[in-house]
Amino acid sequence: MEYEDKEVGAPQITVYYDGDCSLCRVIVSGVADSKNAELFSMKDIALGNLPTGVTREQANREVHVVDSTGRTHKNIDALFVILETYPYAKLFTWLGKIPPIKYILRTLYQFIANNRHHLFGKIER
Repeated sequence: MEYEDKEVGAPQITVYYDGDCSLCRVIVSGVADSKNAELFSMKDIALGNLPTGVTREQANREVHVVDSTGRTHKNIDALFVILETYPYAKLFTWLGKIPPIKYILRTLYQFIANNRHHLFGKIER
C-alpha cells in the first residue's frame, strides 16, 4: 500500500517514513486517511525518497519531516510537527516540548525507532 499518490492540492508538510516498518505504515495510513490528509505528502524512503541533505542511513534511523518553511525535523520533533496539525493533540505537543518530558519522549522514540522491525515487524516487498 503506497501513500505517495494520496497528495491533494499543495501539501505543506512532507513526511519521509520507513515503508518497510509496520508501525510506520499504520501511522502514515492514519494521517493519510485523516481530515488533514491534504496537508501532507508521504514519501517512503524504502522507495528511494530522501529529503535534501539527509543520507539513507540518517533517514533509516528516524522519521524526517519537512515543514512548509523547508525546515527539516526529526525524531520526536518530526512527530510534533504532524501532531500540531490536529487540534486535539495540541496540548500533548505543548506538554511534550517541556524539556524533561521531551527528553523522555526522545529516548522512548529512539528506543522504538531502533527496534521497530523487531517490535512491530518488517514488511517484505
